[in-house]
Amino acid sequence: MVRRIGICSLNLLLLTVSFGAVYGDIYEQFFRQTKSLINDAVIAGSKVRQCSCEEQNECIKEMDAQSSECVESCWSGFSQIVTNPQDLRKCFTETDHIVKDFTSCFAFNFDACSNATAESTTQKVDIAKFFGLGFERVHKTMILLGKQLSAPLRKVLTTSGNFMTCLNECFVKKNSKGFCFDKKICQPSLIDTKSKSFSRLCPRLADWKKKGGEICDCSTKAGLTELKPYCPMLRQMADRRSSKKQPSRT
Repeated sequence: MVRRIGICSLNLLLLTVSFGAVYGDIYEQFFRQTKSLINDAVIAGSKVRQCSCEEQNECIKEMDAQSSECVESCWSGFSQIVTNPQDLRKCFTETDHIVKDFTSCFAFNFDACSNATAESTTQKVDIAKFFGLGFERVHKTMILLGKQLSAPLRKVLTTSGNFMTCLNECFVKKNSKGFCFDKKICQPSLIDTKSKSFSRLCPRLADWKKKGGEICDCSTKAGLTELKPYCPMLRQMADRRSSKKQPSRT
């Protein structure tokens, strides 16, 4: 379940790089939405065994592999807006660690698993419903965003939406006989959090924007010329963020 959040974040990363001025700090927003999605997918009155950390690691690795396969198979859809989708893919290769860092940070900062000898239980979540609600929410957000964009940018957004749909269908198909957590008859405990601030919880990921300008420039060279006007803005965002982190001189 945690890794699926990562798949959404890849699409959201693409959207943020393209439309950062509209969204602002989308990771902070997405983090809050994820907590809401989990609560909405809770099966009232139903408990399940909390996964051991070993079980959770196994499931995250399995779902990570599944999602990576889906990304590769769905990426060709960007041929609708660029001549060579793999050139565009290279622009995001260096940011792949962001997705993995996101899922790891999200899981392991919540005490989601348990290494206790005594077996513990947690509130059960309908995993399929969680995925469905997540996809639906991202889709609605993209529609609202599309209304604010010019026709060329809407085409980029539509293609990103098709990519998201492909990812969703691919991942669901791979787990049609049950998700890893279902097979282990356990789930991570994701209801309670230690922190309300994503930037405080995952400080390394809060700095991802410093790559925004570079990715935008690369994407433009790969054929997404519609993004070119946004690249200077993203570079400025990165410069401001870096300057704030410079130690004061005495």
